[in-house]
Amino acid sequence: MKTTSYYAYILLIVYSFLIVSSILFPEQYEDVANVRAGVNDGREGAADAATLISNWIPGNSLFIALVNYPINAVRMLMPLELLVKGVTYIPFVIFQIFATIFLIQYSKNILNHTITSSTSILLYAIYLAFLLTSFFFEPDFGSWVRHEMASFPVFQCLFFSKYCRHIFTRKGTTA
Repeated sequence: MKTTSYYAYILLIVYSFLIVSSILFPEQYEDVANVRAGVNDGREGAADAATLISNWIPGNSLFIALVNYPINAVRMLMPLELLVKGVTYIPFVIFQIFATIFLIQYSKNILNHTITSSTSILLYAIYLAFLLTSFFFEPDFGSWVRHEMASFPVFQCLFFSKYCRHIFTRKGTTA
């Protein structure tokens, strides 16, 4: 399975979960689906909310949530929009780009069966579940990085493992 089809498969699972949730638990779904918008409504324009992750497509329908979800995922994994907000965000942008590169490499290693350890796959599943949830809820990039650091032990086990150390080394050398 290619990495792109793997991520499409994950997106299909997330979409299925959201659709089923909206049908079986409509009131609870509405509460959860509007968390980001509810938190951000009162913060728009505030000095402490310079990095809001507002949905690009406004609205509260299930269809709009399904469209905004992958957009927000890409925005959070590659937060290039922060570069125009000032130089203070450059370290975070660099960190997040490296984290995304590691995630993609780890996904490829799982798909091509380089990684078969049940512990490694479990750690990956935990980190991926954290990401998939964050893409839906995080109100701003500051919250995103704070919550991402809560998963740092899992992140460290995954991305500083032998499966990712070759990413930034030249061929034939070891890290």
